[in-house]
Amino acid sequence: MPVVADTCFIIDWSRFRRRDILVRLFGKIIVTQYIINEIKSDYAIEYVSSLIASDKLYIYPITSSVERVVMDLMSYAIRDPRIPRVDEPELYALALGFILDLPVLTENRGARRLASLHPTLARLEVLGAIEVLEKAIIEGIVDVDECTSIFDEYTIDTKHMFPRKRLNRVLENLRNKGYCR
Repeated sequence: MPVVADTCFIIDWSRFRRRDILVRLFGKIIVTQYIINEIKSDYAIEYVSSLIASDKLYIYPITSSVERVVMDLMSYAIRDPRIPRVDEPELYALALGFILDLPVLTENRGARRLASLHPTLARLEVLGAIEVLEKAIIEGIVDVDECTSIFDEYTIDTKHMFPRKRLNRVLENLRNKGYCR
């Protein structure tokens, strides 16, 4: 199933030595031109270019229906003090995920909180790198012997630190289900 990704997620994964996991797991990644315009680093540009060239990344047009959803989400986020700041790339990703009924890849706390609180987004699946790696292990894309090391590799390559409690819960869940040695 295809997914929608925000800018920071694409940038983080462009640094990851096993970035092919995203395409192997989801097949296609969908973004808006707004998200593409935010990508500045050479390695991220190279990654996005290779995804486009291999027909794995699609740029969805920013339509009036997307803009309406973005405005609704932004208004909601501004009014609710429980929601940390959500920037435009994340709002576009959430809007696109909602419109296309596809999971959204983001690490942004505000976007994740907005998705959990906004009544329209109640069914929207929002995944961070930890959930993507967990899913890759469950789907057999990552070998059970690499269960722990894959999270370490991601942290080393991207400098993204997983919350220890959350990582321990994921690893325990994987071990209990036999996906991790």
